[in-house]
Amino acid sequence: MAPALGRFFADGEDQAAAAKTAVISYGLWQRLFAGAPSVLAQSILLDGTAYAIIGVTPASYTDVFNPRSQVWTPLVFAPEQFGDNRRTDEYLAFAARLAPGVSLDVAQRDLSSYAEQLMKDFPHAYGRDWTLRIKPLHEEVTGHARAGLLILLGAVGFVLLIACANVANLLLTRGASRLRDIAQKEIQSGRVDYPSRMRRDRRPREHRPTAAATAPPRWRAS
Repeated sequence: MAPALGRFFADGEDQAAAAKTAVISYGLWQRLFAGAPSVLAQSILLDGTAYAIIGVTPASYTDVFNPRSQVWTPLVFAPEQFGDNRRTDEYLAFAARLAPGVSLDVAQRDLSSYAEQLMKDFPHAYGRDWTLRIKPLHEEVTGHARAGLLILLGAVGFVLLIACANVANLLLTRGASRLRDIAQKEIQSGRVDYPSRMRRDRRPREHRPTAAATAPPRWRAS
């Protein structure tokens, strides 16, 4: 994903001693800075601290974990947050992209092996059922609404099927009406005389004796 303006965060900007930088959303750039390119030379105040604006996200970008987010800053950790007594402080959500050629099952097996190794190295830090799981992003976005979305999709498909059936029935009806109109025009133009043909077909046929009934008998009684 390329920024609409400027750049995204670089290595080293997540250190405590690094300069305070921020990336803003496209919508905020338009509303607060009127879409001016000079926004890269300005700063924004967050909790009383000035952050230099270094980039703008594309207009199509939405934070899947918090769609209302408008400003992003580097996540800076203090050294004490990496202590062994903080291993189960699980309060962050991560999104990652699978490497080319790596399936979700392969990535899950690797992550499960890593979780098992962590449990062996630090048995007192993790519970017996603790593990690491990969969740597809579309499931995270839809959440509990997945079932409702599937039902809605099925309902829409059923309505489309009914509409297609109605259109087909309408076309058949118009086709039959068109055939009747063509037949009436043929009769009126005199090119086809359907009534006379029907009269000829309905005349009673003359009864003609068959050869078996008129031929004289060939035998004589003795």
